[in-house]
Amino acid sequence: MKNKNEVNAAGSRIKDEEVAKHTIKDSVFTNIFQDKRYLLQLYKTLHPEDTQVTEDALSDELYVIYTGDRKERTEYISLADEFFDGQKTFLDAKIKVLYGSGQGDIISQYVTFTKVYDEQRKLHGRTKKAVTETIRICKDKNVLKEYLEEREKEVKLCEQSLNIYVGNV
Repeated sequence: MKNKNEVNAAGSRIKDEEVAKHTIKDSVFTNIFQDKRYLLQLYKTLHPEDTQVTEDALSDELYVIYTGDRKERTEYISLADEFFDGQKTFLDAKIKVLYGSGQGDIISQYVTFTKVYDEQRKLHGRTKKAVTETIRICKDKNVLKEYLEEREKEVKLCEQSLNIYVGNV
């Protein structure tokens, strides 16, 4: 739900239909890695020694991809330490933190996407323009380009279908 007083960087009030979801980065992450092609790329980035793996042979693993700007980059985090101030919990997990290497792998591309979106959101607010500029910039930089082009076609088809439907009412 949008804050009624939300404004963009220029101080202009944002219309309801222009507001991007708060969960856009999470939605993109979830959508990307539900696709086995991209999940396989992720696995190969994490396990370059496993040259024989196939999409059907992938198994669950737990990682955190950190997209913020942290000066201290820890290799692992503890869920108990991060979420329960180190208190004893029934279950704890030590999880490897991934930051992206900047080498063009799928993790680095996702981290770059989130940073571009954050920059565009600061300039344009949570608007459609922030999203479209993020997509344009990322495609120009070859960041998640294939994924973004596929989704862009889907969105345009949905918009065309909606326009046709509305026109026939």
